[in-house]
Amino acid sequence: MPVNLSKIYGTFHKNLREAHEAYKSRLKRIGGELLREWESCLKNNIIIFPHLMKSAGTRREIYENMELFFRTSELQVPFAAIDGSCHKELGDRFLLIYGGAFCARGFLELEPKGERKLVYRRTPEQDVSYVAFIPVPPEDMEQGVTEDQITPPRTSLSDSEMLELGVIHTRIMQLAEVYAALDLADSHLDPPKLILMDNSLSSWLANTSFVNRYMSIINTKVAGKVITKADLYYTLAHPFNEKLGVPPAIDWLPHNRIIAEAYWKNSDTLEYSELLESMGNRSIVDKGITVLADKIRIATREGSKIILKKDPRSSWEEMEELFKRFCRKLFKERDWRGLICEDLKYGGSRRYLTSRELQFISGIGLRLLIERCWEKHILLIGVVKDSSSRYFYRNYLGSMHIDRGESSPGVHANTQLSDRTILEFLSQLIDEIEAPWSTIEFDSAFMTILPQPDNSSWKVRGYLMRREGKLIEYTMRPRLFLRSIAQFMLNSQTRLASHALFVDRLAYPGWDDRDSNDFNPSEYGSELGPIRLLRYSSDKPPRLQLISMLLLNMLVRNLYPEAPGYPEPLHRADLGAKAFRDRVKKILTSAWRMEKSNPLVKTFRILRQSIIRRS
Repeated sequence: MPVNLSKIYGTFHKNLREAHEAYKSRLKRIGGELLREWESCLKNNIIIFPHLMKSAGTRREIYENMELFFRTSELQVPFAAIDGSCHKELGDRFLLIYGGAFCARGFLELEPKGERKLVYRRTPEQDVSYVAFIPVPPEDMEQGVTEDQITPPRTSLSDSEMLELGVIHTRIMQLAEVYAALDLADSHLDPPKLILMDNSLSSWLANTSFVNRYMSIINTKVAGKVITKADLYYTLAHPFNEKLGVPPAIDWLPHNRIIAEAYWKNSDTLEYSELLESMGNRSIVDKGITVLADKIRIATREGSKIILKKDPRSSWEEMEELFKRFCRKLFKERDWRGLICEDLKYGGSRRYLTSRELQFISGIGLRLLIERCWEKHILLIGVVKDSSSRYFYRNYLGSMHIDRGESSPGVHANTQLSDRTILEFLSQLIDEIEAPWSTIEFDSAFMTILPQPDNSSWKVRGYLMRREGKLIEYTMRPRLFLRSIAQFMLNSQTRLASHALFVDRLAYPGWDDRDSNDFNPSEYGSELGPIRLLRYSSDKPPRLQLISMLLLNMLVRNLYPEAPGYPEPLHRADLGAKAFRDRVKKILTSAWRMEKSNPLVKTFRILRQSIIRRS
């Protein structure tokens, strides 16, 4: 059958045109829904910043809150914006890996005279980078541990393991990013008070919280430290914050709270009565003890006492030292052997850490960074340019409809459009919206808690998963991160606009918990237990959201035509990271050519001759 290219192209053009028209019709229908939703709920969940800043009293209050939060009367806000880049090059017998992070630094300063306002100053001489170059034989990266941890590592990889191997360079990049942030936060010389990262911090933490992914690292010596089962479970229970109630005492992962209680009491022994008093729910206490003592066996029962086999505080100190020593060797000494560990399950054989194990180590760094930012009052914010999530419009606003006593979440349950599409469209429909504007912040636990139909009614609950033959409800950890969507450029005349940005901000005790009107899903059918999600409204937004919006708006300078409405330091960090990667690509290509000119087959021949001569 002859190929008729003109007919093929004509059909393609017709399909494209029809799909475009169908999408326009869909947007037109949704536009009408948005106008109705604006009056019923959206207006109360969006902050239009210029409206607030017209009041001198509001401006003064925001600056006073900044001084209180940053603990200074002479307000100067040093910042660090961090972005990473990575690359891998497959040679003849080696996988050449590059991963690194670039930090753009500067400060915002409050002018002492006249009407107080912040001014932006760059300090390019303080920009720093963290880089690792690692040559790895691909067969060494294929070493893994089977689930029973008795059978020797397989020599063939499953499809999922092959995918993990393919992203190892991104794991190195994530390590570089979080190590850079923690290293700057720990600095005694001009540490930043604001850390910006090009990452969804809540998603990153959630992705490093699945213990079954990291069982292979148990009884493995990394950076001189043997990681035990207790170390693994203690680490994934972090971060801890007693004032915020993190981790919560709920049905999902109740043992995490018991580990936290031992950490806060600086003891490996807990009285049952003390746990019952602090956690407030006998069923949750009993479930947590059962997990620790009977299922994972890192604790024992002695009468009314629960004794952990290892002190959680000393374990966390050891894991912090492991992380810093590991990253120092990889990114400061640039020693490729930093990726090698000793697997004590197989007689101390040396192997390379797997991609999953590197993800676990980056999770250690992220948890350390969170706790350090709490300790030092460093404002930690993640900013993401691209996302197709529907957590605000579908999950959060849908739940608020149920909270208002409505029988269903209405249009929020059936929307197929992303938050980004809906909110960028809304900013074009509603003339009173001015930039910068933002949705109200909502608890990141709404990523997994949403309205769900249950027979003829609706429940607000977490996702369901099957475990041990029965369905259980699970959620991301609440009261830890606050998410919002913001837009920093919108021309009131032409309606020319930048893309909306997804903002992830760390929650802080004494601030976000105090400003919150908590939401309890158990009142609407959830079986997670006494879980309390942070919730706010636009008439009383969280104080730290207003501070964050003020600082981010100051950093959006629209100097780069390719990045309108995006914080300039983050874009500068992105440019620095990509420029470094482009230079590294040339180095890796050169290394690949060097390897090609001296292939391993030639090495085999040389070794053969020396072996024969010795024999």
